[in-house]
Amino acid sequence: MKQLRVAENHHQVLPHWAEVRRELSEHQPFMVLTLDHHTDVLKAFRGSGAVEPGVWRDPSATAAAVARLRHDEQLDWAVSSGLASRAVAITHVRMAELPASPLIEVRTPPDFPDEFIMLNQPELFRGQADAVFERAFLAPLLQGIDFTKPFLLDIDCDYVMTGQALHPVDGSLMRELASRALAVTAACERDYVRLLRLPGECIDSDAVLAGLRRMCGLD
Repeated sequence: MKQLRVAENHHQVLPHWAEVRRELSEHQPFMVLTLDHHTDVLKAFRGSGAVEPGVWRDPSATAAAVARLRHDEQLDWAVSSGLASRAVAITHVRMAELPASPLIEVRTPPDFPDEFIMLNQPELFRGQADAVFERAFLAPLLQGIDFTKPFLLDIDCDYVMTGQALHPVDGSLMRELASRALAVTAACERDYVRLLRLPGECIDSDAVLAGLRRMCGLD
């Protein structure tokens, strides 16, 4: 059974990604598909330092990079270093700024409300929040992605805002993605899960991780 590789903060999944790539030896880089409430598209190190191509080969250099990264800068680091060929982020929040790299793409459901409504009138968003793992929800957002090529599946726990989301009517697409992915990683982001869960919800990161393991058939 495939293991769910877990980190506390989202940028801290990077060593897991690098480990997967090193396990592949010199095979082609993989795509990263990440599910997140809000994906920062910032340049690695806030643009204060260059990313050396191939640096992912060195575990100590990767660990040193993680110590300097913040938020979702691991995406730019991954594509800039050649660890990943591209990154596609499925998010709840539309981004106002362009990604740091043209190899990073952010996709948001066209019918999602803006962030102000999510935060101030969350009940208007509950039906959509419940459906974030449904095949009917995800399939249109994944159109055009070639899943015959190597990819890694990554989930930020704050993508889940309701307990119902962890019990989809048709979660078969998530199980298929997890089965076909080279590896599956997850970031706990405990504070953001508490802050972003909808009123009346009591889910926490541990509940999300348990739900992901059950839904995706992971250890």
